Amino acid sequence: MTKLFFRLMLGVLLTLGISANAQEESKAKEAGGRHEGIKVHGHWAIEVRNPDGKLVTHREFENSLITSPFGGPLTLSTALGRASTVGLWSVSLYFASFPDGPCLLGPNNTTSCVAVESTDLGNSPAFFHTLTINAPFNQADPNFGKLILNGSITVQNAGQISHVETFVGACAPTVAPANCAQEPNSYNGLGQQGFTLATPTPVPVTVGQIVQVTVVFSFS
Repeated sequence: MTKLFFRLMLGVLLTLGISANAQEESKAKEAGGRHEGIKVHGHWAIEVRNPDGKLVTHREFENSLITSPFGGPLTLSTALGRASTVGLWSVSLYFASFPDGPCLLGPNNTTSCVAVESTDLGNSPAFFHTLTINAPFNQADPNFGKLILNGSITVQNAGQISHVETFVGACAPTVAPANCAQEPNSYNGLGQQGFTLATPTPVPVTVGQIVQVTVVFSFS
């Protein structure tokens, strides 16, 4: 009877000890937060359509934050720290033979196609003022807490889109967001800097086709 009693007590103590250790580990994890770090996710969707609207290609992929000295991290830190005013966004599409792409500046002068916002001052034949920016504030919206870029370009030069990139401008903190497009394209080395990039499986395009691009940025 005595041996059985001690065995039962030992089992109870071991159980309590394991439970206490598990609780301490749980508290430590909660105190330290998630250990993956803060991440910026960029999900892309590219659709290629013929002039009559027929869907030819649909491609989805993820991108990476550009971490060069004046890339994504500096853009985020200066904007959140009110050390700069966020300017205009743009999305560029290239071929593998960078900087060649699906647009033309003249005969035999190929370049990337760029979807820019309607207020962008650029007037290059490679610029398409089709880019819209949306950050849903309604919690019922499936994209609540995300940033969405939508734009389109019309192909002027046949090839394969193999490199894509997002850019965002920056102005001095004294410049209002509505006026940021009017300031010279440079502020403390920021200017119009690359934010994210990706090299998807090549997307074939032919002259006259319309390429619709959607980029959804999320944070975790």
